[in-house]
Amino acid sequence: MDSLRFKTIAMDVFNNFGSNTLRRRSLHVVMLMVVCTAFVVACIKREEDPHVSSVEHGSSPQPLEEAAPSSARSPAPKVGSEAEYPAVPLEPVVPNPSPSPVKPSNPHSSIDRILAAMNTASIAFNSPTIINLEETAQIQLLLSLQETIDELKSELSLAGEREGARVKVSKDMEARLSGPNFQITAITPDVQAIGSIETVEWRWEVKPVDEGRHNLHLTLTALINVDGSDSRRAIRTFDKAIQVMVTPEQRVSAFIRKNWQWLWGSYFGSNCNGAVEAL
Repeated sequence: MDSLRFKTIAMDVFNNFGSNTLRRRSLHVVMLMVVCTAFVVACIKREEDPHVSSVEHGSSPQPLEEAAPSSARSPAPKVGSEAEYPAVPLEPVVPNPSPSPVKPSNPHSSIDRILAAMNTASIAFNSPTIINLEETAQIQLLLSLQETIDELKSELSLAGEREGARVKVSKDMEARLSGPNFQITAITPDVQAIGSIETVEWRWEVKPVDEGRHNLHLTLTALINVDGSDSRRAIRTFDKAIQVMVTPEQRVSAFIRKNWQWLWGSYFGSNCNGAVEAL
């Protein structure tokens, strides 16, 4: 289009000139300017659009490629190369820690758990302070999970001072009364099962064998099972002193019982001597 425009302008100029010589020279100049201008325009268009040069040389224009991401532009990895199978960083090998030594089981822990799980009960018992040598006294012990110490004291039916305490109990309890200077007879079983409602009672008959001040020992023992084995655990022991009294008549009677042979010999010898002197 630009070439035709320049040619038209040149022809108009040429027609306006009067002389043939001038017209011929001017035509040469105009043609030269047109050719130069067309060449310059063509060069500028070729630089701006690369498809123009390809069309002019008879080759088909190449489509513009869309911008591909950087990952798509990277060359494809070769089969069997290290790029196809990237190296995985190896984790550091940590040696297995040596197993900690097994701590030996504490044999006392089972007993501690059993004692901690025991219930607490109230007990009350009578304690005679004076017993005659030839008399027999009774001692009564009451145990309850429900009643208080004062309530149990009021239920005691035997003579003597009344005492009480709070103790740990298992499902089976043993109450034992002992004293070397007494003859003790158990009226109730030493071992009894402990319930949560009813009151449990123990009774003993006590007879002194010698005068003086002597001690009685009341021991409460819990029967427990430790790791499958039956065991006993003394819960509490009460020590009570009892004064054994003897009357004058009892002293004389006791002296005669112990020395009757000597007394009989002395009496019989004195009677024989009197008879002989009378003769």
